[in-house]
Amino acid sequence: AADVAIDGLDGRTVAIEGFGKVGAGVAREFTRRGGRVVAVSTIAGCVADPGGLDLDQLWEARAAHGDALVTELGRDCLPRDALFDIDADVVVPGARVGVIDEQRAARVAARVVVPAANVPYTVGGLAKLADRGIAAHADFVCNAAAVVGYTSPASASRDEVLAQVEHTISELVRASSADARGPFAGAT
Repeated sequence: AADVAIDGLDGRTVAIEGFGKVGAGVAREFTRRGGRVVAVSTIAGCVADPGGLDLDQLWEARAAHGDALVTELGRDCLPRDALFDIDADVVVPGARVGVIDEQRAARVAARVVVPAANVPYTVGGLAKLADRGIAAHADFVCNAAAVVGYTSPASASRDEVLAQVEHTISELVRASSADARGPFAGAT
């Protein structure tokens, strides 16, 4: 979804809320596609580096320390909500319902929001992002991979399922992004 939302990930940056199965997977895919993870947050705090965080170091710290990984990287550990202040092309809310309320939306430094968690926006948060010209994509599109995957034929290979998921979500992001009201409204 982020790849289509910002027209390619090569050389782009992302700040990711949460570094469990979903957030770590987002980080892996983002870097596989040429992007750079510049911040991650967990319940324990946030770490950031505009030059990029080392994905292997993040994975190792996660395995050894769980959510406390952000305190074990030899970097300043910021409050977890500092993630939304990080200059990045994309911010991925991936942990909390309603995390982008009006106050946080006023601080979001990213160009685009591509959720990995369910219901990351409040009504006021969506309105504030729209007022600021920040593209807020729909969670029910961006994180629909499993649902789309289940529609594949039982005989489909892993690669066929992944190709169908990528095609479907890409088309939904393109279509919703074309809506003059913004991508979230377009998705509805």
